[in-house]
Amino acid sequence: MSSAVSASDQKALNLIVLAIDSEQYHVIEDEDGGLQAWIKLLEHHIPNNLWARTRANRRLNALKLESGDSMQKHLQKISEMGAKISEKKS
Repeated sequence: MSSAVSASDQKALNLIVLAIDSEQYHVIEDEDGGLQAWIKLLEHHIPNNLWARTRANRRLNALKLESGDSMQKHLQKISEMGAKISEKKS
């Protein structure tokens, strides 16, 4: 780790390391500060690229009313997936 990292940034990194699952540590192990680690985790878990948007659109198009579900629950699922797709576009 770099000596240029401030104490508060180091503390933020330590808190992130403690909060994540041990299987996720490999994503941020090379990061020097909390902000860099947070951005790396964000990019890892919420990819904002064409592939991710295409996959989300396919899931939305494949969504069907499941047996026993109400129409309201089905429409809520559609709305939630649509919101996720909109987030990926921005």
